[in-house]
Amino acid sequence: MPRRTIGLLALGLVPALTLAGFSGAAPAVKKQHVVVDQLERPGRGTFALVPDPGPVARDKGTYTWVVTKKTTGSRDGQAFKRYVSTVTFVGQNGTLVVREDDTIVDAAVGKSVVTGTWKVLRGTDAYAGVTGGGRQAAVLGILNPSPWRYEGFLISP
Repeated sequence: MPRRTIGLLALGLVPALTLAGFSGAAPAVKKQHVVVDQLERPGRGTFALVPDPGPVARDKGTYTWVVTKKTTGSRDGQAFKRYVSTVTFVGQNGTLVVREDDTIVDAAVGKSVVTGTWKVLRGTDAYAGVTGGGRQAAVLGILNPSPWRYEGFLISP
């Protein structure tokens, strides 16, 4: 076989092999940045989910939580309380259940600062199959209801 024919065959095979190699690849997963602003009252609260453009849409509704673990301690001389909770957001687009892990420290008499993480456990309707998580912060004892903010990423199936 002449060299020119072999070269042309090779040129034809490279794109074919390249396409075949990527045809079975999973689609790229895109993280969608979200902010969830919450107003907490004893035992319940309201929320507004504000996402960047993507598959998860803006939502609002109510939420409740159940503390599943509570510990106390001291770090570098400062007392803290740690709460692990299951939080259930019931919005217009569905239900989203997350695990929240908070550390609370006193900032002044009757005032506290909360920081922590959150992770999606499960969801229904528009949140079915959604995964993700992020960080959170809150200030307690200054306003009633207390403002909380989740910020992080959601990944849709």
